[in-house]
Amino acid sequence: MADPSPGELRGPCDQEEIQIGQRFAEHIPTEQGNLQPINKQRTFNVVAREILTQFQVWQRACYSRNIEWGPITAKIISALPQFYGREAEVIIRCTKMLHNRRDYLRRRVKTHITVLKSGETPCISKCTQCCDKYHCPYCETWVYKPRESGSVVNHVQNHLKLAVHEEDFTIVKCNLKCREYAHFHCCYCPATVLRRGQLKTHLTKCKQKFNAEEELEGTCSFEESPEHQ
Repeated sequence: MADPSPGELRGPCDQEEIQIGQRFAEHIPTEQGNLQPINKQRTFNVVAREILTQFQVWQRACYSRNIEWGPITAKIISALPQFYGREAEVIIRCTKMLHNRRDYLRRRVKTHITVLKSGETPCISKCTQCCDKYHCPYCETWVYKPRESGSVVNHVQNHLKLAVHEEDFTIVKCNLKCREYAHFHCCYCPATVLRRGQLKTHLTKCKQKFNAEEELEGTCSFEESPEHQ
């Protein structure tokens, strides 16, 4: 599956934040009171992402009403003093950033049936095609024959007990036609892996690559406009 192009990953809010960052990337005071030019990439988005990362909000893209904005806005304003007294505006802009990241993650990940998101439960329904029994949603019929509801529920529970947990995802072993042997699907990319140990190693590397691409995507467009040079 090809990754979306950078143009597809940016929404209107992202473009707005870039323009905001370009406007405010001017100077910051040093301890001696002298003005030093701020790094061209140290714009609002970059500073906010670093601070949201410190508070473990950015990695999980968890736009939540339970976020304690006070410490976050204080750190942003200490790095970008031109926002002093504009705490509400900082919160709104950070919220937009989290919304955009959450939407980006949703577009980036096409989840397989064996990859369950937080709060999602397996769908077990009665067959209407080949029999009047219940199928395991994760196994072909030659792996696990259709049975009565109670037996299938117990079987699926065993799937869940042996599943791999990665942040907000539960990855169940797949016995469908994707591959010849039982395997796991990555929750970050289209790859499939045969063993649990291999999956954990793959998830670590895949997540690092994913975050690196995000950082590149987040900093590649933050240079100052000609009018500020």
